[in-house]
Amino acid sequence: MAIGSVALVAVAGVLAQTLPGPDPNQLAVADGCERNEASVIQGRSPNWARVGDSTTAATGAPPPLRWAGGVANSNGLPWYSPHTSGGDLPYSHAGYDFNLDVLLDPADADLIGVSNTATAGAESSEAGRLHTEREAQRLPFFAWPEPGDGVRVLGYWVWDCDHYQPAGERTEIHPIMALWVQRKWSPNSRTGESEGDLYLTTDKTEAGKQADCSHKTRHDQTAFKACLASERDHFAMPGNYKFVLTLPPSRRAGAKVVRVVDQGSVNRPRIRVATTGGRSNTAAIAFTIPDDAKRHVVALRLFAGWKNHRTRPLHYRVSVEKVLIRRAMDPACLPARTAPCGTPQTTREDQVSHGPTGEWNFYWSVGGKWSLWKPSVFRVRDGQTIRPRRSVDLWVPRGKRWRVFVWPRECDWGTLALGGSGALFPCPKQGEAGVRAGDDVPGGTLRAFTSGARIEGTHTLADLWGIGSCPRARNPKGCYDVTIRVRRIR
Repeated sequence: MAIGSVALVAVAGVLAQTLPGPDPNQLAVADGCERNEASVIQGRSPNWARVGDSTTAATGAPPPLRWAGGVANSNGLPWYSPHTSGGDLPYSHAGYDFNLDVLLDPADADLIGVSNTATAGAESSEAGRLHTEREAQRLPFFAWPEPGDGVRVLGYWVWDCDHYQPAGERTEIHPIMALWVQRKWSPNSRTGESEGDLYLTTDKTEAGKQADCSHKTRHDQTAFKACLASERDHFAMPGNYKFVLTLPPSRRAGAKVVRVVDQGSVNRPRIRVATTGGRSNTAAIAFTIPDDAKRHVVALRLFAGWKNHRTRPLHYRVSVEKVLIRRAMDPACLPARTAPCGTPQTTREDQVSHGPTGEWNFYWSVGGKWSLWKPSVFRVRDGQTIRPRRSVDLWVPRGKRWRVFVWPRECDWGTLALGGSGALFPCPKQGEAGVRAGDDVPGGTLRAFTSGARIEGTHTLADLWGIGSCPRARNPKGCYDVTIRVRRIR
């Protein structure tokens, strides 16, 4: 978190626990939302507007970025946070969003709008959580957390204007400008160190540009559209930043050993490492972003442990054996028929899709090591078996549970990224069009393991019911299967 007065932060935390979140039906329109989907699609109204912007002057500074702390956790779906979106409005996105639901620390509970649960539904993964997003191609995989990891998020606190319902718009942090992750355990350490991952950037993405243009133009639709065409992609985030990592427990502590591994920083400031307080179980990094108008990216992995206490986590290699595509999820309805047509391919039948192949992206997490399979687009048919050459090595402390989670997307929006002719990353450009709910979502598959148990061999991941557009009545086993192989490396 940014360094500041400890006393003031403590007082703010107490107040936050007693204050309700903002009410969209009192503030959202004043803050910039226009409740007009047609003008959002035309680039004349903001998709996102900062909460509280109506209390500032257009010629002055907008409301500041906000911090939120807690745990990566989705309501009712422990495997769902984080994931990549299958339903983003192409007119206001360049790529699909990374989605992270955060079970907030009590001090930050006032960031959740009073209508969030009402509009999402009490059964939704967002109920009682703060939803946070950033376009996935602009948040490197090393910083993606696993469910249950501790997180701190810095970003634009906004109204999600294009999801208005009678109860009002939801609040969220979008885009994320900094994400700090304290791993439950490190899948990358061969000696049992703790791991903290940081990605901080001054790149605001399309969502940030929209919120900033909303601030400057104040419901002037012509000025807003012109602003989007010229708005800078990055902005100043000067200040002092500090992030604290808890070390693994040890009875033979000794000296602290800290490693900082750069993951692609740009104009990185000097990193200060603090290990003071020999008996404490924490280490910290701190740095200062200057007010120099330059683009800054701080991308770091922090490992911390004890000199006299090193363990030997078990080393596993997980490989994809095969993927059975039961349904390509294309086409929605054959050209001669209109929705509803009873297709076994998708529940989103009013897409403009031609088949016979589906265009699939595959994301997966192996113990918290996330990646997008290559090639990024697999063109698949009903009944086809594909054999992606993908494998991941990880190190797991004995007795810890870990998972293999696969989350694909079937691409339907082949154009209209930012209102133009391109497709949202990583989907291909093509003559298909999705629906307002988004592209097809085949659903997730998962298998959990316990390190040290007898887990070597092949495994078929379990189909996760509940989220997706695979027609379950026609496909009771799901639209695809993933088989993996787990090997212990000795």
